[in-house]
Amino acid sequence: MTTDPPRAQARLELDAVVDGAPIGILFTHNRLMDQANPRLCAMFGYQLDELIGQPASLLFFSTPHTYEELGRIAGPALAQGQPFHAVLPGSRKDGSLIWLRSSAKAINPEQTQDGTVWFIEDVTAEHEQAETLRHTLDEQQTIFENATVGILYSNQRTVTRCNKRLANMFGYEPPELLGQSTRVFYPSDDVYEEIGHAGSALLQAGQSFTTEMQLPHRDGHLMWIHISGRQVASAQRSSEDIIWILEDVSEQREAQDALRHTQSALAQAEKLAALGSLVVGVAHELNTPIGVSLTAASTLQDRSQALYAAVGRGDLRRSQLDNFLEELTGLAGLITRSCERAAELVSGFKQVAADRKGEQRQAFNLRAVVDACVAVQRQKFPDSPCRILLDIPQDIECISYPSALTQVVNNLIHNALNHAFGNRDHGHLKIVVAPGEPLELRFEDDGIGMNPATLGRIFDPFFTTRLGQGRSGLGLSISRNVATAVLGGELTAASQEAQGSCFFLRFPREAPQH
Repeated sequence: MTTDPPRAQARLELDAVVDGAPIGILFTHNRLMDQANPRLCAMFGYQLDELIGQPASLLFFSTPHTYEELGRIAGPALAQGQPFHAVLPGSRKDGSLIWLRSSAKAINPEQTQDGTVWFIEDVTAEHEQAETLRHTLDEQQTIFENATVGILYSNQRTVTRCNKRLANMFGYEPPELLGQSTRVFYPSDDVYEEIGHAGSALLQAGQSFTTEMQLPHRDGHLMWIHISGRQVASAQRSSEDIIWILEDVSEQREAQDALRHTQSALAQAEKLAALGSLVVGVAHELNTPIGVSLTAASTLQDRSQALYAAVGRGDLRRSQLDNFLEELTGLAGLITRSCERAAELVSGFKQVAADRKGEQRQAFNLRAVVDACVAVQRQKFPDSPCRILLDIPQDIECISYPSALTQVVNNLIHNALNHAFGNRDHGHLKIVVAPGEPLELRFEDDGIGMNPATLGRIFDPFFTTRLGQGRSGLGLSISRNVATAVLGGELTAASQEAQGSCFFLRFPREAPQH
């Protein structure tokens, strides 16, 4: 018996199509696998002879029960000659999960057990992507619905979506806002248009628009709202969606205002306290020289009147005149010294904010300036138990304001000799330079140190630990002003009780022009 050539050719062509198909093709008979193409075998990791004669449930489901469920669903469609389509889980030979887009057709609808043909495509990657996307969307929806800030989607300034927090923030329910113009959130048309103009350019450029402003609640009261918006592409609309994040910061604003008010009140109280301390200090310091001058002048007036009376009576004696002249000389000197002390105090007060534009900028040697200051202070304090040690190279040249630097260095040495050692009979003040830019002069003493309260106020004008003892409390304040405004640097300090103090004078070798 010979084979019909056309039928043989058709069979060869069919085999070629099946074998070369990019998707899996499976033939079943009585629900057993009868034939499969190479793509299907590779998809599941089997050899062909491992599949032939095995139940189709080997590939599709892990239990006979689930396979039977598939039969009950697919059977009616196949019996009516219709294709059956489904995305089904499968199992590879190694046990790993595979997702399959399957289409089945009965070869003979009247006798479906005679066989079916399955077209199977591996869609595991698509399924995983879809699951990831679904999970992401679920997470986004959870965040959207439970966020503690208001979230609003708008398109062409119309509300397209909002979460419950946003609606409640303004006194609404979400359905009431959908489809409304975003004008509903603004206090006036002018503000609505102003925000539109301010934000549109940034949003269209792909940048965020952020502002903080007062917006009205439904009941009319105003709330401080922090607003941040960004434009995102919309797959469903030709125009762009804008996502807005709104946060009610009214409580924070109120807290900040209260804090500012408290800080302002504290600052005012500190100013009043400082002013009170200043008034007391100035009054006390000036009271002594002025009182001495007043007493001397009054005494001089009394002596002058007595002398004048004696002259008028004609009984002026030589001894009276000699006594008057001697007393006059003493009283005049006392008045002069008292007035000079008062003038010195007034001059010190003025230097706190004095204009230093007259300072001359010139070249000088740093070591020479410091040496001169040390010599002056040693003369002023000949009995001081403190030894002053210098560690400053001889070759450091500066272009700055030597008179200003001299004033600061003198004040710092004077301050150390006056305050650092208390009643001790020994001590050291070391002046060290750290070369570089800027220069740093360190004034290190091994004295009694300062407590934190004193350290925090030493640069305050009129602060002194020896109020009423001839100290105005202006030296360090003036020194810091000069270091900053004239030398272009800074003056800081560090100290601990019983461990000495260190003042740091930093300034550029070449000072800025004034």
